[in-house]
Amino acid sequence: MTNCLSNRTRGYLLMPVAVLLTLAFARQVGAEVARVAKAIPGSAAAAAEWTVTARPDSGGDSQGSDSQGDGQSSIQDFINAQGSTPDSAFSFGFYQTPFAPKLPNYAVGFTTTNCPSDFCQYQDGSRIAVVDYADGANNYLKKHRYSSLNTQTDGSVTQRPLPDGRVEITVVLHTQNALTFISRWDPNGASPPQNAETNTRLFGSSVSDLLHFRTNRPALADSLLVMVFKQPPNRPLPDLVKLFAFGAYPYLELVSVYFSVNATGTLPNGSKATSRILQQGEFPPPLLIKGKLTDPVPLLIDGGWVSEFVDITPTK
Repeated sequence: MTNCLSNRTRGYLLMPVAVLLTLAFARQVGAEVARVAKAIPGSAAAAAEWTVTARPDSGGDSQGSDSQGDGQSSIQDFINAQGSTPDSAFSFGFYQTPFAPKLPNYAVGFTTTNCPSDFCQYQDGSRIAVVDYADGANNYLKKHRYSSLNTQTDGSVTQRPLPDGRVEITVVLHTQNALTFISRWDPNGASPPQNAETNTRLFGSSVSDLLHFRTNRPALADSLLVMVFKQPPNRPLPDLVKLFAFGAYPYLELVSVYFSVNATGTLPNGSKATSRILQQGEFPPPLLIKGKLTDPVPLLIDGGWVSEFVDITPTK
């Protein structure tokens, strides 16, 4: 999922998906998912359905609450947990350059199907998309005297008790004006090591790009993250970089992830373009045979990542 390592065996890190399937999740969508998804046309149906009653809360560029005050976490708690600092034990300084020193690992990267392979989505090979889903890139830019991108977040964190003593937590996070960029990606680990920051740019600009080339225009996106997981009660909410890159939460059981992005920006030549990004996973992975969901088959669909693409469309 994140773009810092090329070894597919390190947790869920790269999320390469070799088979794109059309699957319908079996849960009922919560009120918050439906409310938030309206900002992204068509995403409500794709977001699947969840058995929770979502509790709204909001954060954003300059505002946000810290908790709900009743033992439940808020979406701002989740946002505050994101972004490994460069000097922490769970950081590789992946997005840092001389133009962006001590830049936190503010986002995870979503990759496409491995290329070359039996199935290639794009002529230019594999792609990786980086999306500022938690406002970390925007906050860094503002601290370094770059105009705010007006990134706004809202959503909910809801939990319900399980019979085994754990809780099931559903995070719904909607982000507007999220900095987004896309680069080429070689999942086979070409030399030098793969890095979304330094690989050939296909769309948008990174934090380092914007600070180095002040005439660059950022690509901005609306994104919707719906994530369901189980863990013991009173445990911290996960940082997605720590979760997917380092496996830092061994007690956490991931149930499902849906991440949908619509971005508007430019190609490297300056011409206008849009991007549609989708990452969808179900754990353990369901198997569709003769129109019916059956028991999971290990590794059939790369451990559960059932749908993934990073489309780029030139516009006039």
